[in-house]
Order: sequence, then C-alpha cells, then structure tokens
Amino acid sequence: MDVYDLAHAPLLNYAGLLIPTHADQRFLSTIQHTLRQFLSAGKSIVFCGQLVYPFLPDIDRFIPLTSRSIDDYRLYRVSEHPVFANVDTDHLTFRKGVAGFYGRGHMPPPAGSHIIHRLGGASGAPVDYVVEPPGGGRMLIHAGNDLWNYATEADSSAHRIPSQLLDWIASREVH
Repeated sequence: MDVYDLAHAPLLNYAGLLIPTHADQRFLSTIQHTLRQFLSAGKSIVFCGQLVYPFLPDIDRFIPLTSRSIDDYRLYRVSEHPVFANVDTDHLTFRKGVAGFYGRGHMPPPAGSHIIHRLGGASGAPVDYVVEPPGGGRMLIHAGNDLWNYATEADSSAHRIPSQLLDWIASREVH
C-alpha cells in the first residue's frame, strides 16, 4: 500500500510492515503513534534505509561510515538469524564485484538489540539488528537498501532473503 495510506489503513489486519528506503520519513514521523500501536499489538516492522527523521521507537539517525576502504564495507555475521539463513556474507558485501551496496553506515541500536551483522568487523557498525521495543512487537532494522531487492539475485545466495524475511514475519519469532 502507499505509505500515505498507513494513517487510515486497518494495520492490525497485517502481520508486518516493510518500510522501504525511499519512504517519506517526514510523513512517517507524523504517524508515530499509529506505528507504536501496531508494534504494541505484537506486530513486526522491517525498516530499510538511512533514518533521517526518526519515526521508530528508540532508533537514532543514520551515521555514515567515515572511512571508505573495502574492509570497512565488508560484512560480518555476529549472530545467526532466520532471515539470513544460508546467505553468504560475501554475496552481501560484494554485488557485481563492488563493495558498499549493502551498507554504508548504521543507526545505533538501542540496548538489548540482537545484532545480526556488522560492517568492518566485530567492533564495526551494526548494520542489521532486531529490537523489541518496550511496548511490544519487534523491528528488524537494516541500514541499507531494501532487502527485498535481492529477489532478482538468482546467481547469489542473497536471493533467499526476501522469502525468508516474509517467513520470519509470519513466524513471529523474535530472533
């Protein structure tokens, strides 16, 4: 549905919301209460992108990487997660032989977040994480392009992500 319909849509009929990279964050910040109610009902929100206008509970603005070496863009799996099961991190780090498409920074995770991937090693920027806000629900935060775009990557293990993402939303498993 169109992002502007979220203000009046029967959201509780849905298990999750996929909020894309280019969604109008200014508008989303005007319906924060609606999004919090959605989460409080035990639902899931997946946000992909670079947060500029905070609209999700406890998620801070995007911080770009300051260094631009290949090692800084290399993705490291910190913990397993069903959305990324059997996905090779090199297939995320490098797309068509170029590094940096997956993520170029991060949104600092709130305390208690389940970190999935970091850029640049174990101490690097957490680019993917799951957080359970205090009021309920769960959010998968990805500081990069839309994860569902990998559906067309037939020559990459990353093509598994979109279907595994939908399965995760339907399962209601936290991590």
